[in-house]
Amino acid sequence: MRSKFDVNRDHYNTESALMAYVFSRTTGTAREHLQPRYKSDDDVEFQTAKEMIDYLKEIFTDPFEQRTADRQFKDLIIQKDEAFHDFYTLFLKTAAKAKVPQVSYRSEL
Repeated sequence: MRSKFDVNRDHYNTESALMAYVFSRTTGTAREHLQPRYKSDDDVEFQTAKEMIDYLKEIFTDPFEQRTADRQFKDLIIQKDEAFHDFYTLFLKTAAKAKVPQVSYRSEL
């Protein structure tokens, strides 16, 4: 969304417009979390789009993301019937999430 706001700065020139866009792009559980604090006329009302995005990040981001990525990387093994290029693609993605230095890739394979 931040890229959208940067690219289309002229479309979202007020905080209210930014907030409306964030709210309009949410559905389901995310919207249910925003609803009570969006245009609520009380002390907990969102004041900025950044506040809305940060609130959703707090809810939906894994607080143990790095630990989870490390574990997934350590548990990664090629399956008997798996093509190497499929495994290698998964290896690269998992290594990036786990922040494994590229110089270690060869020894980790």
